[in-house]
Amino acid sequence: MRLLPMVCEGEHSSMRRRYKLRIHENGDHDGTIDAGTIVQHIGGSTAIEAKSIDEVEADIRKQVAADHLARGCVYQICPPADSHELLRSLAVAVDGSFRPCMLEPAHGIYSSFCRIRFPEPAIN
Repeated sequence: MRLLPMVCEGEHSSMRRRYKLRIHENGDHDGTIDAGTIVQHIGGSTAIEAKSIDEVEADIRKQVAADHLARGCVYQICPPADSHELLRSLAVAVDGSFRPCMLEPAHGIYSSFCRIRFPEPAIN
């Protein structure tokens, strides 16, 4: 797994911003990312320069497909403080499939453990 500063592909410009990537994994290290699974931040964060959070997500998808980033964990993309973008979490299954998710505190407000929640499908 690559934990070095990353720059998303594309043209370089002054409009690039610095995002932080935090990685969470199941304490059993078995790659389970089902709803309700307890995960823990595995330390540190990686800085990524990109134009938008969508560009960061696209790069994560490419890096996972190329086996440069691990499967079976949750990638949390933290935008810069002065950004209007919201924090985004992406669960990556062992089979390489992706799902947006939410991480909520599992054991109290200041716990390092989080519980995976998936958004409810929209009812039409």
